Amino acid sequence: APDLAGHLADWLVPLYRRAGQPIRPHPAGLSRVPATREISGRVVYQGEFWVASGAAAGVSGRLSAALGWLGQLEAVRRWAPDHLYAFMTARKVQNGLAARGGYNRSGPGALIWESTPDGDPAVEWIVWNSAADVAARAALIAAGSDLDGRPPNPAPPAR
Repeated sequence: APDLAGHLADWLVPLYRRAGQPIRPHPAGLSRVPATREISGRVVYQGEFWVASGAAAGVSGRLSAALGWLGQLEAVRRWAPDHLYAFMTARKVQNGLAARGGYNRSGPGALIWESTPDGDPAVEWIVWNSAADVAARAALIAAGSDLDGRPPNPAPPAR
């Protein structure tokens, strides 16, 4: 498959069907977002991981974001992809987890599940970066910015 939409249709949909899963990706959703037609070449999928809610407020969100970003850096170091992508619920994207996790781009409706336990179709967004996106963010961090791209605190003015 020359692009991500084709690859997912050839790989993801049959994978779930072979496994007999009651939840199957709907093939039409894979090509709804232009990114799935634009993402090509060497591509890395950043799969699911979960961080249990921490006792302290915000711990799990910060940890999820840091792990997502570190995963992208390791993928670029190890496999030199042209693009990296993941799927995420709309709520997580809209709450900023994709951006905090280092993803610069997102598109709604990339993956539509045919059925869920409550009978409604579930829609996931695709989030993605090019290798250049990851390199640019890594350069900001190397220059002293935090994971969100904020510059380091300047030295206080001399008195």
